[in-house]
Amino acid sequence: MSPGVGSASAGLRVLEVHPTLACNVACGFCGLRTLETAGTVRELGGAIGGEGPARNRLDARIDWPIRRHVAESLVPLPALVEAVKAAAELGCGVLTVSGGGEPLTTPERTFALLEAGRSVGMQTRIVTNGTLIAPQAQRLAGIDVLTLSILGPDAATHDAAAGAPGAFARVRAGLDRLDTHRPAPRREVHTALTSEVLARLPEMADMVVSLGGERWWLLPLKGAPAPEIPAGAAAYASRRGLRHNLGHGDRTQASSGCVAAESQLVIHADGTVTPCCAMRWGSGDILDRALPEVWAGAWLSGVRGALAAGRRAPSCAACHDPSREEREI
Repeated sequence: MSPGVGSASAGLRVLEVHPTLACNVACGFCGLRTLETAGTVRELGGAIGGEGPARNRLDARIDWPIRRHVAESLVPLPALVEAVKAAAELGCGVLTVSGGGEPLTTPERTFALLEAGRSVGMQTRIVTNGTLIAPQAQRLAGIDVLTLSILGPDAATHDAAAGAPGAFARVRAGLDRLDTHRPAPRREVHTALTSEVLARLPEMADMVVSLGGERWWLLPLKGAPAPEIPAGAAAYASRRGLRHNLGHGDRTQASSGCVAAESQLVIHADGTVTPCCAMRWGSGDILDRALPEVWAGAWLSGVRGALAAGRRAPSCAACHDPSREEREI
């Protein structure tokens, strides 16, 4: 077996950390509503006065400060920081702080992780809904990449999808504040591929450009069939100067080979370590074992072998191939 296929020898290159489950918007398609990690569900079940099965659907109306309180108690920050530094010792060069929830609802945890990554020479990215950029603009100026979740080609569509009136205006205001600081992070945009977006892709491309985005990644909804991309959409996005994942036949995805478990890991808000953000089952958590042990362990080795043999988990069906965008940070 060649290095990097079914083994850990290729080396960890990308670590994604979810510092919280807290969120200040209520996107209707968000995976936060389905928590499949038993530890997380137990904590949340106790917080909201109920016992839940391992797969629990949270009421979307649960107040986000309650989520924040519970999520922050799940994994102590020092354990997350230690995992980031351990990843760097394994040769990892990219840290993405994402969710989960919205990382800027817990800025001290989020920026502690980003600073830990920068202190050991890692490139840093944050994935955010953008509504809380303004009060953190100066701190965000030092990261490498700012990834925005933008859900529509105009403010009304975006706000409706986010379930948060005024959300887009707060994104704009935050970016204006960020523009007053240097060095400015590169910008990219993630967009959930809803029917509204699919019908208005050229307008969506214009929106991405207006926000200063250099790259645009459309994310198929979990469980939805692969969409047919309207003719001309990819060419238009390219003419607008965007790097994107459109135009590969009639799909949004042209996988260059899954790197889950090969060179990428995700630490979820409850400490669970999984090969990618789509998988909600994993190889234990960082409170049980140090990250290097998880990386070299038998479970991830089995995942690598399965992927190399072409076997996929059900959650792979909705993958948007994040491996390419992470490798190109």
